[in-house]
Amino acid sequence: MAKPKGKLPDRAVVREELNTPALHDASHERDLRCIPVAHRLIELIASMENFQVGSHIKEKEGEVSPYVAVIRAMLSIMIKNDIKVADATYIFGLARQAIQAVEVGIDETLNQNMNRVSELVYDLPLNDFNEVTIKKLNDVVQRRDKLAETWKPILLDESLSKEIE
Repeated sequence: MAKPKGKLPDRAVVREELNTPALHDASHERDLRCIPVAHRLIELIASMENFQVGSHIKEKEGEVSPYVAVIRAMLSIMIKNDIKVADATYIFGLARQAIQAVEVGIDETLNQNMNRVSELVYDLPLNDFNEVTIKKLNDVVQRRDKLAETWKPILLDESLSKEIE
């Protein structure tokens, strides 16, 4: 006898929604089927020779889109893996989720590094930016050239970078 299946949405299911064994099993089965396909999607896009996005898209009339090869490959992979039509949206959501997780991690790291530099410039305790006065901000801006003269040699010293690594 087949296991009872719960009806799944075309998005990731949060733990609290997995309230029945049937829904939990269906979600797990979908992940086993779809996550490798989402990985393959990211690999295909990353391996494109002509990666046109944003304002760099310059298709000439009659020219085949550089994405056609990826679309064909993905359709082939989806057919081979017996992907349901409803799962296609889920697969693209998984790929976006992975890219967003990396983006958030990098963004957070950059923000933390910018905070450390700002703390140093303003002589602040950890993340205490509420203590920056307009006068202090103005003083730093007024001394910008002096700061650059002092810090640039240190920042350009590659031997220090190697010590940090």
